[in-house]
Amino acid sequence: MQRTFGPSMRKKRWRPRERCVTLAARVGVAALLQLTTSEASEALRVRADSELVNIGSIRSPTTVEVSGGLRDDAGHAMADAAIFLPLTADGARPTTCRPGEPLRVASATVTLRTDSLGFFCIRMPASEPLGGAEVRYEGDTFHAGTSAKIPSSTGKRRIALESRRRNSSRPSIRHRSSSG
Repeated sequence: MQRTFGPSMRKKRWRPRERCVTLAARVGVAALLQLTTSEASEALRVRADSELVNIGSIRSPTTVEVSGGLRDDAGHAMADAAIFLPLTADGARPTTCRPGEPLRVASATVTLRTDSLGFFCIRMPASEPLGGAEVRYEGDTFHAGTSAKIPSSTGKRRIALESRRRNSSRPSIRHRSSSG
């Protein structure tokens, strides 16, 4: 008795033309997937809102200190962002409240950068009329721009505190109680 095997049991031989067609189909599908995924990634861009918070001024006989913070719409600090303040008087050059922070004066605008907590502070000459002037953040790739007026009167403002870890190599002082 002789057995015969159907087409599914036979070894299939690839012909050169079939190989080319299969390879071309695979390349075409890969190219189509690449084009559709690259176009989809470019089409969606989300920009978060930003807000200037706690803008205030403190006057002394010689200077006016303007400070505040920059936050995104989730309330997170926006570090290293450029803040712009207008200048009107030609006189003494403004300075930062903390030594060593970068400050740039160009024409009628002062540019300074926020710190790691989103805080900024600048000292201007007392002759500078800042009440009602506008502080601006122009935005970046991921955040929209915003502006706020500098209040002419000072009042209660929130503060941001930063804590630092203790150096673990320093000995700690512990009080021992003695029981008699």
